[in-house]
Order: sequence, then C-alpha cells, then structure tokens
Amino acid sequence: MGTPLTTYLGKRIDLQHPQPTFNPDTKPVLTISRSFGCPAQEITKELVRTLNFLRKSEYLPKWEWVGKEVIEETAKTLNVNPQMVEKILTQKESSVFDDMFLSLSNKDYPGDFKIKKTIGTALLNHANQGHTVILGRGAVALCQVFKNAAHIQLQAPLEWRITQLSNQFNIGHDETMRRIEKTEKDRDQLRKFFAGAKNPNDLYDMSLNCARLSLDEIVTAIIGLMRTKGLI
Repeated sequence: MGTPLTTYLGKRIDLQHPQPTFNPDTKPVLTISRSFGCPAQEITKELVRTLNFLRKSEYLPKWEWVGKEVIEETAKTLNVNPQMVEKILTQKESSVFDDMFLSLSNKDYPGDFKIKKTIGTALLNHANQGHTVILGRGAVALCQVFKNAAHIQLQAPLEWRITQLSNQFNIGHDETMRRIEKTEKDRDQLRKFFAGAKNPNDLYDMSLNCARLSLDEIVTAIIGLMRTKGLI
C-alpha cells in the first residue's frame, strides 16, 4: 500500500494525462472561443437559432449550445458547489504539494487537476452528441480530435473591449483592464491544460473581429465556413 503522498502523486499524473473517450467521426460540432469583452453569448444564440432555421427537415437533429452548464455538470459530478469549481478555476494553478495538502486536509476539495479533467469529460460528452456549439471552457483545444468540427475565435482590439465592458458593468478603465487581464489569464490556463504547448493561434479555422463586423455578418461568416466544411 502506498503512502498518501505516492497515492496522490499517482492520481495527479493520471489526471494530468487523461485518456478521454471520444468518437472522431461524431456528428458536427463547433467551438467558439472569445476574447473577454466580445459579445460571444449573443452571437452563439443567434447562430444556433439560424442553424435550426436552416435545417432541411424538421426530422433532422436540432442544434444546441452549451457554455456555463459545463461548470454546473462538473460540480454535480464531483458533488461540490459550482462556486467552488469557479473559484478553483480562477485561482493560480496549484503546485503538486499545494494541491496534495488541500486534497488530504479537506475531503471535500476535489483538486485543480480533477476539476479540469472532469470539465474535459463533460465537454467531450457534449461534443460526442453532435450538432452542438460549445462556447469557451477550453473546448477548442480538446475538440481538435474531431474530424467534423470547426473552431471559431471572436476577437477585437483591446480598447474596443474596454469600452464595451466599461459600459456594460459601469466601471472605470483601470478596473476594466484588471478584469480583462485576469479573465484572459484564467481562460489561457484551462486551454493550455487541454492543448499543452501548442500555439493557440494554430487551433482556429476562422478568427472574426467583433469591432468591425456586425452580429449578422459574423453569423453569416460562420455559417459559410460550416457549409464549406460540410458540417451543414
């Protein structure tokens, strides 16, 4: 029987290199990544509405989208509060010994790596269903294995995003900048967990500038790409 340390390290190594179950020939899936401040949720909702409108038959599967639901599913699987999942994801990635200490001293603490692996499993479950648009959560990195997939990046100049967020939350320039930096760092951390050292810019099929394109233009461009790739 191993010591608590060796047992923990063995589990962590397994979590750091998960072997997820997936079907590479699954039905179509689309991932959307975004820079903080881009109207990704509005775009995703309109995209899914349009995809379902364009279905050639009412008997064909309807498109659906998922985003924050993945956090709730992860919390339910681990039997913890969704706020705990969010908090751990937004903390600095824990070291082996920090994660070990917290896991051994608090039986309710699932651990940084266990949470990320569980999120990955939830993302793959949705992707395997097909006809799914996944917003954020590092899905672009994890879903590179799927053949029938397209990956979209929504971006915009920093000052444009600062203006959008300042107006939305009624906060000043410096606070907005702080939130952007924090959020981008958190998202990059999860993406790197799934993608490793890959250049993030190599993961996308299309990058769209929200400052220069309207919502309708962005949706039209994504639909065009999906048609070209045979996803619809």
